[in-house]
Amino acid sequence: MNLTSLNGSMNGGVNGGMAGSRRRDRTLVFRLSQDEYESLVAATSESGGRSVSDFIRTAVLATVENGLDHKSTPGRLRELEQRVRKLETAYLSLLKEGA
Repeated sequence: MNLTSLNGSMNGGVNGGMAGSRRRDRTLVFRLSQDEYESLVAATSESGGRSVSDFIRTAVLATVENGLDHKSTPGRLRELEQRVRKLETAYLSLLKEGA
């Protein structure tokens, strides 16, 4: 299955049908520790997900749809903080020059 068909299944299928109209006939299997599994169960419950499987499928397909950027949220926040600090420094420098 290529990215186009994965994106199509997330967006209601290539022909614009309902998202659930595509037959899901592929299975993925991976192992988790008990702690990892419990975290997924809790996250599923907190998000109102129907099942752990549905929660994982939605998260993985959303990642595929939004690009394969594997940066973590904390990593992105650190990057944004650094950029804001640089802008602040440049702004303060300009203020000093104008005074």
